[in-house]
Amino acid sequence: MRPRPSYPDALPATRLDTVATVGEGGELTPFGEHAQRELKAHAGLMVWTPCPPHVLVLRRPSQPGAERRGPADSGNAWLTGEVTRPGVLWEILSMLAQSRRVGEFVVDDGTDRRHLFLELGHLVGAASSAAAERIGGTLFRYGLLAADQAAQVARAATAGKRFGEAAVELGFVDRATLRQMMDKQSEEIFYSAMAATGGSFYFVEGLDETRIDHRAALPVQSLLLEGVRRLDEMDHFRLLIPSSQYVPLRIGLPQQLREVRSDEGAVKVLAAVDGVSSIAEIARRIGTNEFEASRAVCELIRRKVVVLRPPRLEGLIDIVAVWNRALRLIHEALEGLAGAPDVRENLASFARGGDAYPALLHDAGPTEDGSFDAAVVRENAESQELSDEKVAELLYEYASFAMFVAEPAIRGVSRPDATRVARKVGEYLKQIDPANWRGG
Repeated sequence: MRPRPSYPDALPATRLDTVATVGEGGELTPFGEHAQRELKAHAGLMVWTPCPPHVLVLRRPSQPGAERRGPADSGNAWLTGEVTRPGVLWEILSMLAQSRRVGEFVVDDGTDRRHLFLELGHLVGAASSAAAERIGGTLFRYGLLAADQAAQVARAATAGKRFGEAAVELGFVDRATLRQMMDKQSEEIFYSAMAATGGSFYFVEGLDETRIDHRAALPVQSLLLEGVRRLDEMDHFRLLIPSSQYVPLRIGLPQQLREVRSDEGAVKVLAAVDGVSSIAEIARRIGTNEFEASRAVCELIRRKVVVLRPPRLEGLIDIVAVWNRALRLIHEALEGLAGAPDVRENLASFARGGDAYPALLHDAGPTEDGSFDAAVVRENAESQELSDEKVAELLYEYASFAMFVAEPAIRGVSRPDATRVARKVGEYLKQIDPANWRGG
């Protein structure tokens, strides 16, 4: 049995289980389970490809006389690399489209893997490991399937019957609508792949038609332009809308409402605003995507026709989870600062001095990053017979005080950092403020 290689300390940003070592004798040894799985998946004869010193490229040789069905057996590994900055994928996809390449472009962001099938400047298909980007998720997001219908279709789908076919057979959608939604699905997967800011990518020539569920014909250059527009606008949206789970509330006066009439999308969204439904739910109800619904809500906010309130958090575990995010952010910003110990002591004194805090936070923390054990907090709250709203109110006051005592220390080092942290903590505080749940 070969000795396990030692892990180099100089790789703090590298996932431990993705590391492999090349020995002085040329042997390749996987360090972690992920690297081992990947190498096993490539077992067999491989050919070394000329490459720079910091990269190792091996490819499977082409089989003379064998019919090439697609990337899996073509042996043509044409392009591979890491996503090191936003925008790099746009440039590569644009190059592939302009050179009219035929093949499969794969983006792995570390969580999900997306496959874009390209042919002569067009996106002809797409696939994704993300559940929300499968056809069932697309039909649900666009309001064509309710949750119970999606579950019914999933039960009807078998190895020989795809989800979309099952939905048609059950009468939930017709074939024309299904084809239209599969085009939408391909678009959404494309935009999600473009948005990756880390991970890896590769392109191999050739298409395996058996892996394309639905053949589309979407011009890549048009998708790139729309994708760039979406990314730019989403940066603006997120300043006003932290997530699509936020709920819009009407506040507009008659004159302001009349000014919105020229914007068809905003009119549709406004008609669906009921003070209860989130932006995602409104998008589903009117049959559009969350991006377009968010754009419309931003316009309504700008015209002072609606305001947003955070979604009501259900259960103490969720409430404490959001509270912990705020505390971790504050403590992360304080790390290494001279005033950090004073802030921790002030927080401890605050918790000791309140009537409810000692019992609520007993044995729950704080840990080194400032967070608390959500399960212990819940047990303590139940033993004290505290309602979710009362606990949320207490945690809101605790986090507000934490930000109050931490901000001067952060601002003394970096005013932009203090502003950024205060804004983000403010978003979390809105989510745990019971007054916002009541629309107050």
